[in-house]
Amino acid sequence: MFMTRQVSRSRWFTQTLLALACLAAPALAQAQDAAAANEKLDSQVRDALQAGRGVRAIVRFNTDGDRDRGAQMVAGRGGRVRRSHGELRALTVDIDSSTINALAYDTGVTGISLDARVQSFATTAQSVRSSGAKKVRDTFNRRGTGVSVAVIDSGVQPHVDLPASRIRAFVDFVNGRTTPYDDFGHGTHVAGIIAGSGAASSTLAQPYTGVAPGADIVALKVLDSHGTGNTSDVIAAFEWVSANYQAYNIRVVNLSLGHPVYERSASDPLVQAADALARRGIVVVASAGNLGVDPRDGLVGYGGVTSPANGQSVMAVGAVDNKGTDMRGDDRVTDYRSRGPTRFDYFMKPDIVASGHRVVSTSAPGSYLFQTYPALQVRGGLELTPAYMILSGTSMAAPVVAGAAALVFDANPGLSAHAVRAILEFTAQRVDNTDVLTQGSGYLNAFGAVRLARALNAQSPLGSVWLADRTVPVSVDDLYGEQVRWAKRVVWASSVLLGDSAYINMFAWKDNVNWGLNLHSVVWGECNPDGCANVVWGNSTLDNVVWGNSALDNVVWGNCDAAGCSNLISGSNVVWGNNVVWGNNVVWGNNVVWGNNVVWGNNVVWGNNVVWGNLVWQTDGTVQGYWAANTVFGFWSEAVDWAALSVQNNNVVWGNDYDNVVWGNSDNVVWGNSDNVVWGNNVVWGNSLAILVAGGQ
Repeated sequence: MFMTRQVSRSRWFTQTLLALACLAAPALAQAQDAAAANEKLDSQVRDALQAGRGVRAIVRFNTDGDRDRGAQMVAGRGGRVRRSHGELRALTVDIDSSTINALAYDTGVTGISLDARVQSFATTAQSVRSSGAKKVRDTFNRRGTGVSVAVIDSGVQPHVDLPASRIRAFVDFVNGRTTPYDDFGHGTHVAGIIAGSGAASSTLAQPYTGVAPGADIVALKVLDSHGTGNTSDVIAAFEWVSANYQAYNIRVVNLSLGHPVYERSASDPLVQAADALARRGIVVVASAGNLGVDPRDGLVGYGGVTSPANGQSVMAVGAVDNKGTDMRGDDRVTDYRSRGPTRFDYFMKPDIVASGHRVVSTSAPGSYLFQTYPALQVRGGLELTPAYMILSGTSMAAPVVAGAAALVFDANPGLSAHAVRAILEFTAQRVDNTDVLTQGSGYLNAFGAVRLARALNAQSPLGSVWLADRTVPVSVDDLYGEQVRWAKRVVWASSVLLGDSAYINMFAWKDNVNWGLNLHSVVWGECNPDGCANVVWGNSTLDNVVWGNSALDNVVWGNCDAAGCSNLISGSNVVWGNNVVWGNNVVWGNNVVWGNNVVWGNNVVWGNNVVWGNLVWQTDGTVQGYWAANTVFGFWSEAVDWAALSVQNNNVVWGNDYDNVVWGNSDNVVWGNSDNVVWGNNVVWGNSLAILVAGGQ
């Protein structure tokens, strides 16, 4: 499809910066060395500098004063300041190569990133009924009423299914117009998936109704008439949401767009702007991208997730082909959608997958897509001009999840954004024969998500079981005659939280916690109708441990040091020594586990459920080797030499199946086929699945 671009294949490593140009001493703070300056540049700006080219860039500063001084420097060197970004302390500028160099050496500058062109992720390849949203309306009468979803896209054109009265605000960052319009047609389609009423197809047996037809839309136009735009305009839209989300009750933001990843997420200005929204309690949903197939040879590849979907606080969505039916048994994740891990950070992505192939939604007559692809137009009745059209891609999958988030907020408005995200992932369904880097937590189950949300008391004390009637819900839903079982897992950066995590009002679900945070104080356990059990609690070194049975009355708590442990209370599950646990699944010594799923030694898997997987990274940061026919293929360079790939402090094994995974940093993380789990610095629990509840800053 015309909108799927070949991913940028920039070099992983480039030479250091050019020599510092002669600059007037008052213009710059104390100069930094070349290595530090080089680290401030993303891969595209670094390439431009070495080629002597100017760029349109986003420059981030330490303070507002540094930003003001930077603006003066840019203007004094003949550059142009296009926009100032207050929350990011950044400027969007046009600068030549010598100014890039000068800014890189300025201690007041924290980073220089390309103002990359973003694009929509639709392809011109059915309905989203398989998500379970219709059953939410039929069973619980939840339609997303009162919730606004911001659609950052190509605009939204008023439609019978989405009249102007439901477009609560429209801001045009491209042309400055004030009346809602969509000259590309992508944003209107996306908005219809989220909130279309189906009015133009009401005579059909199954109208083309959106996921949350009671939700309102805030339309922020950042893409032009050909579906492309600037990163800085998207950031400006984020800033508008940040300033206005309370006035419009914006609880969800949808981005069916992105650009290739050029730097770590921690320095990517687009990701950082998304992080700022997430901290305000807004669920940020983004398409993972359509970079799943190498355009040269048609082979499925990994590592194509785009920005901002690569950010930990952003819920990255992949696309499923539902085969045009309500039933999910034959549904499969599409080949074209991007897979993890993310470039530079190696985060596990996507977070979830949803229907996104051949989706019928609202059209924008007169727009580029509508005029260029008449074969994709669909009539909902006898209308002269077709009211709908078909598009495919992760652009269509993301708004399905965004709409589901609106339904969850409608069902339980007191939930935090992190809690809503956890609920959506926790209740998702595992897709058979599909690995975690392809499906994340699983296939969206909107009905299960709303059912769980209704069962939670958002006012429960932090760290408590927040099931309103203390009854653990059945983790299976009946959708269109099929049993949809909850995966009960949440993607957390480079980890997956297993077990009953969504049944606890956890510290991790607070909006002011960065999603994927390396939590120091941890509560682990398992819940059943009698309560939650099998709990471990530790401080930052995980040397204070609690372990109990289902009644939580057999507890061990103590402080351990080189001389031994003290203040121990013995129980049926005994803790002894320096983070050593004996039990059904045994931990003994330094990261050694004996049991059905066996870990032996320094992050090496050994036993009945052995995970060799696609790729193993050793403790020295190099690839030891790969075993499996489907060895990970990446998009990050012309020829990825996995054997030379360096990953700092990451000991990672990815498996062929969704549940054969070993993943860790320096703290040794392992999980296996079912209920034998090892996690953290010498922390283990056994027969029951585990949850992470956590506290501490």
